[in-house]
Amino acid sequence: MLLKKRIFAEVGFQRLNLRVYGYRFFNLNTMVMNLVLAIIPVLLLIILMAFFKMSGDKSSVISLVVTMLIAFFGFHFPVNDLLSSFLYGALKAVSPILIIILMAIFSYNVLLKTEKNGDYQATVFFYFYR
Repeated sequence: MLLKKRIFAEVGFQRLNLRVYGYRFFNLNTMVMNLVLAIIPVLLLIILMAFFKMSGDKSSVISLVVTMLIAFFGFHFPVNDLLSSFLYGALKAVSPILIIILMAIFSYNVLLKTEKNGDYQATVFFYFYR
């Protein structure tokens, strides 16, 4: 048991080495560079949509590709972690949106079947036009 605790403590100590994907220590230059690299995809998305009037789907795909390139080359992020992070983020983003859309379609179909559209329209009208 003591050996198991010692191995765990050594592994924990190695994680506290402040080594983050190629950097051994934090200094001001590294922190500023990390900040600049992290802001680039967000600024790119804003610039593409606001100034170049590009549609949301095209600009988001371009920003996604730039983000993956920055993560791979700038932060030395492993490719398998990059792809699994992409899959996790895509599923995490799509699943709540998909559930909301399906429930809206379901409730609309229930309203059509029960022929209670008038009650629904009166409720919406009262809520928005008080």
